[in-house]
Amino acid sequence: MDRRLQQVIFEECINRYKNLFFKLIIDKFPDREDAKDIYQDFCIHLYDRIGLLYPEQPDLFDTKSWLSTVVNNFCISILRKRSGKRQLKFVSEERSSFMRANYSDGESQ
Repeated sequence: MDRRLQQVIFEECINRYKNLFFKLIIDKFPDREDAKDIYQDFCIHLYDRIGLLYPEQPDLFDTKSWLSTVVNNFCISILRKRSGKRQLKFVSEERSSFMRANYSDGESQ
């Protein structure tokens, strides 16, 4: 896809739906600074989606419901990644020391 066309489509989507995108993001991430970061990440994601899907399915990017689904799925993905990182717990210090020794790259931890 031509980069100029991709940029025009992206800008049109953002101009039309930026308030919707941000509202959906802030619903899941109430911290405003965090929501701004997620919004920026989503914009990159949307730009990539346009490059991949636009030639075959141009009508998707003019569909508010589909774009809402893309935002929601993106937010769910972020939430899953964050919760997965927080759930890492070791059963015991002895076992975690054993695992660090077996799987380290030779550096002491």
